[in-house]
Amino acid sequence: MSFTRSLLAAGVAAVALTAVTGAARADDSLTYAGITLYGTVDIDVTNQNHGSGLNADMPTTANYLVMKSNSRSQTLLAANGLSQSNIGLKGDERLTDRLDFIFKVEAGFDPTLAGIHLANGPGSIKSNNGVPLSQQSSNGDSSRAGQFDNAAGFVGLKDKTFGTLTVGRQTTPLADDIGTYDPNHGSYAFAVIGFSGAAAGGGTTEDARYDDSIKYTGQYGMFRTALMYQPGGNQYQIGYGMEKTGSAEQIDVGADYAGLSGDAIFAHKNDAVALGAYLPSAANSLTYGNNLAATVSDNTTLGLLLKYKFGQQTTLFGGYEHITMANPANPFHIGNGLGDYGIVANTNAFGRDKRLAIYWTGVAYQPLEKLTLTGAYYGYAQGAFGTSGATATCSDSSSAYCSGNLNAGSFDAVYALTHHIDVYGGVMYSIVSGGMANGYLHNNTVSTTTGVRVKF
Repeated sequence: MSFTRSLLAAGVAAVALTAVTGAARADDSLTYAGITLYGTVDIDVTNQNHGSGLNADMPTTANYLVMKSNSRSQTLLAANGLSQSNIGLKGDERLTDRLDFIFKVEAGFDPTLAGIHLANGPGSIKSNNGVPLSQQSSNGDSSRAGQFDNAAGFVGLKDKTFGTLTVGRQTTPLADDIGTYDPNHGSYAFAVIGFSGAAAGGGTTEDARYDDSIKYTGQYGMFRTALMYQPGGNQYQIGYGMEKTGSAEQIDVGADYAGLSGDAIFAHKNDAVALGAYLPSAANSLTYGNNLAATVSDNTTLGLLLKYKFGQQTTLFGGYEHITMANPANPFHIGNGLGDYGIVANTNAFGRDKRLAIYWTGVAYQPLEKLTLTGAYYGYAQGAFGTSGATATCSDSSSAYCSGNLNAGSFDAVYALTHHIDVYGGVMYSIVSGGMANGYLHNNTVSTTTGVRVKF
């Protein structure tokens, strides 16, 4: 168990012991002695022209977005279309008139199975090792890797004047910004930047959350800031233990004025890891087993995100990220602390730096107090990053090194039946071209999804 997980356990126990006089709150939250139990259950039905089978390990459960393995027309009982199903505990205990002790531990899961099956992106990839592409179930990498705190696990102090300082496993400022400035707030079924973690993770979805990290957030009148740092390490273990590799830092500044809100962010991660299916080769005699392929890179992200609210009914959203992915300057030591999986790492994946632009815009409109209509557009554009020959300038789908695009549009409606229950429905169309379509069975997917979300 990592240091911050031990600290989290101690913090939860401290709140429970010191808040013995706490009582249930006047509202309907499940709070006692300073500790609140909360959760979300989101279940849906999705119809797709090109899709893959369900996978309980996959945080999204289904491939709502165009993916390589999407091969068949289908209708599925799926989950997490509007938001990730989760269960968690959080605490807020007053220490002084101005200082509070806080903690949070949260896990995402698949609600369509009996019990709580924790979200595990790497596990979804492993379960498809050796399976022909056309027969694969939904799978992909994720910052959620089967941990009990796959969403969050941190403790901290909150001061009324100076802000909040937390330590542990937590979302990055960049991931927080995606939730705020995405018109669909990170929905898996209707938002590319929700289903794909490249935007929230600064190029690699695993880095939407940092383990053993320090995070500060503060509000100063109309201005705010968020700072985050993750110390470096030479261990890489999926799931329980050390998920960190190289050091990381993020700096975010933002402001609100009238109806306008905006944030600018810088993020850098050394030894970022992107997992994929392992393919045995003559150069590597390992069998499929628990082995996964890892692409390791140093990633730098610059982002600008905006939204503007017109009156009480309409909000416009927009955002842009520029991500540079380079071969790591100091690769982590392969084979040290690999946990439940074997890792076959590629630390020289880029002929030259890969540059990825991510951009989006959308509008949310409330014609009724309980009804929200959202329309959005999302785009990814990568430049060619081969070193010589055709891959240096190509723009077709012959190689993943070629320049390429992903484009998607969505429309959805969410109706709040009660404070705790939402019903929703919508459609997302996504299409890939050029190098981003390399290896795909079909270059497009239309997913029409309806569902219900219960929050407590």
